Amino acid sequence: AGLGDGYASVVVADGRVFTIGSHAHDLFTYALDENDGNLLWKQKVGTPGRPPLSTPTVDGDRLYVMEARAEKIEVVDLDKNQVVDEFTLSEGNVTVRIGSFAPHPSDDRAVMFVKRYTKHSDRYEVEGPFILEYDLTTKSVSDTIPWPDDEERDRGISFRYSPDGETLYVFTDDIIALDAGTCEEVDRWEISQALEPGVG
Repeated sequence: AGLGDGYASVVVADGRVFTIGSHAHDLFTYALDENDGNLLWKQKVGTPGRPPLSTPTVDGDRLYVMEARAEKIEVVDLDKNQVVDEFTLSEGNVTVRIGSFAPHPSDDRAVMFVKRYTKHSDRYEVEGPFILEYDLTTKSVSDTIPWPDDEERDRGISFRYSPDGETLYVFTDDIIALDAGTCEEVDRWEISQALEPGVG
């Protein structure tokens, strides 16, 4: 379809279909018309380094795009069709890779699942994973969110805020609803697991 290389899925909002793909040494975000699939616009958002894996996140008039190395997120203004901001937690000899990300509806903060890699002269030190609250206005970590059930998970976790921003949903082995202010559990839905692979 001419959308470049990568493994990102699509997200649909307001009659538009968004995805990302890499061409040569550039990473692009694409907006397609939901009805006919025609390309509405494309926007360069960075250099891939490898095919992109993460699906963009739409929140109101903002599209959040994670670059292929999972270190930086670029913010696309959907009214202007251009990159208006970016942020990263990596600095110096410390690389922070973002596993999943969800912005708050207010656009002033986000929650993310990260691992930190520190390069020493003779080794790498790996810390985490952590669940962090990130202040999008100051571009700094504002809090560390405790793991639900005090059970650390290495992967397979994602997040979504409710439209009013009052509840943070954590998708893992179960779906866990947390109060977005206190991070206390308010509800939970157990997801049935297969008895064995291929058996419901």
